[in-house]
Amino acid sequence: QFLRTRWRTFGALFLGNSVVTTVGYSYFWLPTVFQRTWGIEAAQAGIYYGGVLAIFGPVGVVSGAKLSERLYQRGRHDAPYTIFMVSVIGTLPFAIALPLAANATLAVVLLIPTIFGLAVASATSSAAMVHIAPAEFRAQLSAIYLLVISLIGLFVGPPSVAMLTDYVFRDEMMIRYSLLTVTIGIGTLGVVVLLSGIRPYLKSSQEAEGWHTR
Repeated sequence: QFLRTRWRTFGALFLGNSVVTTVGYSYFWLPTVFQRTWGIEAAQAGIYYGGVLAIFGPVGVVSGAKLSERLYQRGRHDAPYTIFMVSVIGTLPFAIALPLAANATLAVVLLIPTIFGLAVASATSSAAMVHIAPAEFRAQLSAIYLLVISLIGLFVGPPSVAMLTDYVFRDEMMIRYSLLTVTIGIGTLGVVVLLSGIRPYLKSSQEAEGWHTR
């Protein structure tokens, strides 16, 4: 009942972060993109991807938390949602440019802000959800939230790249354009959803502020 009466707010959160998980899971194909597009050995491509993920993923999570905290201290009750939305919008240009890179070095350079931005978005989206969830069923809402975004990410991200490559482009060497298509399509949908959720989330965050200050 709580979710039904606030479906605009939670719909924006669920679908918005599903964009992050979908793009993130579609990057399972990134070592293959490096291999087929820029002639990098699979093992080396894995090192590039894994190295950036291991370093800039955690940095993004911590940075997102710090930015959200600072904005909240300035009186913005919707701070985590705002940082979440801005990070998604700001990351998309890098994520779109990544598959189009002229060489592997440029691709790695573009991968850094992409992974950083996705990590910021992932951390702040979860914080945004928890912030407006009543304590008595916060755990249940968190479980539903993680289940939904994980299933959408896994079932849409990697399969979409594979299916576009096999059935639309019909050329395994075109896999980077499949990744590009998924990023643009899902990313555009996510931006529209997040922008539509600004006012509903602000209303929900103002409601929740009364709970936090009791």
